[in-house]
Amino acid sequence: MTDLEKKKEEKEFLGGIFWNYGSLVIMSASGFVLNCLIIFFYDASILGRFNRAYAWYCVLSQVSVWGIHMSVLQKIPETKKNEKECKDQAASAILGGCIISVLATFFAECVLFFCMDRNTLFYEDIRLILLGLPFFSINKILLNYLNGLSRMKAYAVFQSLRYFFIAAAILVMGLLKMKGQFLTCSFTYAEALLLLIMLIYLKCIQMLGGGVKWEYILAHMKFGTKILPANMVVELNTKVDIICLGFLVKNDAVIGIYSFAILFAEGFYQIYIVIRRSINPRLTEANANRKLEEVFTEMDRALKKCFKWLSPFLMIAIIGFYYVVCLVLGKPEYFDGMKYLIIICAAMVVNGRNIVYGNIFSQLEFPIMESGINVITVFSNFAMNICFILLGGTMGAAVATAVSHCIYGRLIKKGINRKFGLSY
Repeated sequence: MTDLEKKKEEKEFLGGIFWNYGSLVIMSASGFVLNCLIIFFYDASILGRFNRAYAWYCVLSQVSVWGIHMSVLQKIPETKKNEKECKDQAASAILGGCIISVLATFFAECVLFFCMDRNTLFYEDIRLILLGLPFFSINKILLNYLNGLSRMKAYAVFQSLRYFFIAAAILVMGLLKMKGQFLTCSFTYAEALLLLIMLIYLKCIQMLGGGVKWEYILAHMKFGTKILPANMVVELNTKVDIICLGFLVKNDAVIGIYSFAILFAEGFYQIYIVIRRSINPRLTEANANRKLEEVFTEMDRALKKCFKWLSPFLMIAIIGFYYVVCLVLGKPEYFDGMKYLIIICAAMVVNGRNIVYGNIFSQLEFPIMESGINVITVFSNFAMNICFILLGGTMGAAVATAVSHCIYGRLIKKGINRKFGLSY
């Protein structure tokens, strides 16, 4: 590779990170706004119900997409020079995603009908969010299609629009004084509108219209089945505290305060996820070109230098921002969430680089190993949440979540060293 090509690649990489961080700002702002809107129009118990439903939506959505989006992200960078094959891969993945998501939604409806008390408010919340699952699945596939094509500007814009649309829907419902139980309809509205806009964009750039090939569908499903446990437990790992609190505490107001603080922790976590998304295609290409060690070493050196000062600074900024928001909202009861935020963010700072490398195994065609690491992490997180919540309530949930980040980081580091011989 010539110096000019290297500079061009570096410029595209940095540009992708810039646009993804812009998307992160919008996503975080939208998530912040939608929670503040719920606080403004409704009480803490409604916020608790909404975030409990959202936690389940995140978990169920991974079943609905079945890991096909990760197969797309793995395949497209390898074939993006062949436009026809890219289109065929995308078309096949979309059809496979449609089939699985519809089946998953039907199955979830059956489970709810036969296994949950239909007189509870939470039952209605969950039923409403199921309508958005098929739209979510196709959107995840299309987003990773754009990511694999290195169209990071479009990826960043569409990724942020989802949260903007959810916030807009909640604002409208709040102004119309609709009952809090209907707030979860915002997910379906946002996913359907986002899907329409992305399809129009892809049609305009002529990256739709490929032929469906059953061998591609089966390949996507096979890869997705291998990576599904990894994706499932990663999503569950970020929501297991809310889910466990819902079962054990059963106080929606307390959960609402905790979930508001965790919102800021998740925003902090997304900083690392943005970098992960940017390096995933580079890892795949480096491995295909037999330059994994060289690229990884150079990349890790830059990340280590960056995170040394940036991570602690951003953690302090997030905590300070949370304090100011609680002051502005005039909700003193939410100050109690600051201690949860500090504990979880500190664990993320310690394990930042490991979080960034969270998809390295699936990107290098070892999805089962990635699944194994994530399964261990989520089960330990779940077990610790059960024990610690029984002992310390919401503080126990925060401690358990922080420890799970440390366990995950250690497993990633050991796995990279053992599987690829890379030390960092």
